[in-house]
Amino acid sequence: MSPLETALAEIVVAAVRAELEPLVDAIERRLAEPAGTRLNDVATECRRLGISRGTLARLRTEGLPTVRVGDAVRFRPADVDAWLAARGADR
Repeated sequence: MSPLETALAEIVVAAVRAELEPLVDAIERRLAEPAGTRLNDVATECRRLGISRGTLARLRTEGLPTVRVGDAVRFRPADVDAWLAARGADR
């Protein structure tokens, strides 16, 4: 590799590293969070549970625990799992 190619490669690597570093930091912070502190949005909770939005909406009317963040509805996975487990024991 010529000195020019080496210099260009170093510039590209530094630029990519600078762009990706905040994303890597965010992922590492997310992975370090205790599971009970994480809040999922509707789409994420539907995927996690393997259910449709309609089913999730119905479960909310039946008492599925939610957390309001402004106008948004969020779900704490540990609370949802506990509610579903308790509900399964009743049926």
